[in-house]
Amino acid sequence: MALLTAATQGIDAVLMANERSASAANFIWNGVEVNHQFSKSRRAERLLADAVAEIEGAPQIFSILRPASEFRIASAFAKLEQYHSVFTSCNRVFQLDPEQRLGSWCCDCDKCRFVFLILAPFMPPAQLTEIFGKDMLDDPAQYEGFARLTATGGEKPFECVGEVEESIAAIHLIARHFEWRERANVRRLVEEVLAARDLSDDEIAAHYALSDDHDIPDSLLPAVREVLGA
Repeated sequence: MALLTAATQGIDAVLMANERSASAANFIWNGVEVNHQFSKSRRAERLLADAVAEIEGAPQIFSILRPASEFRIASAFAKLEQYHSVFTSCNRVFQLDPEQRLGSWCCDCDKCRFVFLILAPFMPPAQLTEIFGKDMLDDPAQYEGFARLTATGGEKPFECVGEVEESIAAIHLIARHFEWRERANVRRLVEEVLAARDLSDDEIAAHYALSDDHDIPDSLLPAVREVLGA
């Protein structure tokens, strides 16, 4: 819809905010990759760009965050404290029935668990607990959900969560952090997940790296890199 509107109104570009992790599949079914958020993927972006290119004077479409993983975005967002009290990524906040909507984080869904985990390496427990209202990594009832983010015991959740390897990298980092490593779920994730899913420092660092696979104009790249801390 944005592309059609842009094309009919003479607007030259449509910008999205989809990260490269959105291109990762949730699971493989009969040899086919199934991606819960395919419409946010790099492939979908290119299909749209190719389709609209058939229109004379077609607008450009690209994602301003495409070079970055969720991991890299979390590291950058952790520094933007002015937004910490007003953001959410919990789907239960947006339920159709107003009586079932929540004011903020539910602290009991895959989205909440993933965002908590991916921010934990870059924020102290007290700060993250203030945002969510609960220390999810010290709540044993949340363990199975955190393990599923690493595809332990099955596929990763059919939700808009990052790559399995990103979750594993986050666990590696908090396992080394003196303020996080004694949390109940961190101890168990180390014993039951990391024991079988070891990552090298180079593999962890790869999640910080920015990809060159994007269509961001050269004129905008310095600003994008600055925001992402590159």
